[in-house]
Amino acid sequence: MGVMPSAVFSVSFLLSTGGCCATELKTYMARTDGWVIDSANARSCTAICSEVGKTCTAASETIMTNAAASASALKTALGSQFSTFCPGGVQDTNPSDDVPFLFAPGNFCEYGRGSYRSRCETAGENWKVRRICYCQATPAPSPAPTPAPSASPTPAPSASPTPAPTPATPSPTPAPTQAPTPAPTPARTPAAIAAAVGDPHLVNIHGERFDLLKDGSHLLVEVPQFAAESATLLAVAAVAQPLWRRMLGRLLCIH
Repeated sequence: MGVMPSAVFSVSFLLSTGGCCATELKTYMARTDGWVIDSANARSCTAICSEVGKTCTAASETIMTNAAASASALKTALGSQFSTFCPGGVQDTNPSDDVPFLFAPGNFCEYGRGSYRSRCETAGENWKVRRICYCQATPAPSPAPTPAPSASPTPAPSASPTPAPTPATPSPTPAPTQAPTPAPTPARTPAAIAAAVGDPHLVNIHGERFDLLKDGSHLLVEVPQFAAESATLLAVAAVAQPLWRRMLGRLLCIH
């Protein structure tokens, strides 16, 4: 089918990305060797494995993390399924915990970068991501054995009555503790982190994910928030513009 180029954007101080191609993507389901590709988009390996009657375990996370170590490691791990799951090969890396995955618009796979670790519960970053998961068969529960009957008969009751127990001497009630119990120390809440990676994909300090597809100036940080310009202590803005416009400006400067 024909190839339709997508818009190319860059964030001036964060990243500069190239374009990708949108093409038809077929759906592939579970394989017998444990590797499964998402039949939809943006789901966790827990949900993907459950759909085919299997489980994503801690051992699955280790296998997926090792497979996402490099392009050759991913190709070796997938074996004969590599060309089915990654028809466009391996063309990029990603630092998130949802690697390895198929980037659906480009029909190619991405493996890990930096301090990534594949997690069962991590969902695909957005609708473009289809996770590749290692699922393990759910073990059947072990049947409980029937208890063996007692070999000896039940003894006959004692003929004489059981003597009444001697009442215990009551002890005095201890005085209450005077000092109050100290309140527990509240746990520290980790600081929120904003980030921008990929096509570009952004994450704000509330953990909300979104794509930056509109050119212009975007205010990222403002301290204090909603303050007048004269009262602003810190402001961080990113300028996004089509990559072709920047390249055209450079060509005009050269000539």
